[in-house]
Amino acid sequence: MSNVPNHPPPTYEESQLIGTNDPYYPNIPSEFAEGGKVGESSLEIRMANRYLLGLFTFMTSLTIGIVSVQYELDVVLQALILAIALFVSLTLFTFQSKYDFSKLGPILFFALLGVIFVGLINIFIPFGSTFRLVIAVVSVIIFCGFILFDTYMIINHLYPDQYIDACISLYLDFINLFLNLLRILGNSDN
Repeated sequence: MSNVPNHPPPTYEESQLIGTNDPYYPNIPSEFAEGGKVGESSLEIRMANRYLLGLFTFMTSLTIGIVSVQYELDVVLQALILAIALFVSLTLFTFQSKYDFSKLGPILFFALLGVIFVGLINIFIPFGSTFRLVIAVVSVIIFCGFILFDTYMIINHLYPDQYIDACISLYLDFINLFLNLLRILGNSDN
């Protein structure tokens, strides 16, 4: 008696679902059955992701430097210290908390879309400085929520090899929090 299964090999469409059309290895993806190409290429992808993260961080820091030059030094330092304090406090709160912050995701996403939409309208129909201050305060609240959400997702849902996604999420949260605090503190000086 042979080890060959009694059923016919899967069709092309079926083989895409189960990985390979080899009757001896029906449930093994073809990348693994052919010698592990996935593992070999993932190292190159990880290295490329690190370089892209470095480039992204560098370009963002240039942009933030240009924006920060437009404000007084004490305002920039106040915004930075306040952003660091908020970020660390919210991160520690998320580590200690038993709340499920994953439900905040859709709410924060649509709130951010609303702020972006209002910002686009502001390009064509300029609002007053008071309204822009209100938008900055709302943005600070939104990005504080994103810090809670992203930290919770990193702790409970991301795998260790997804550290680049985690870095970008928290980095963008901090940068946007800092920029909006800078707007608020810079507007209060005027």
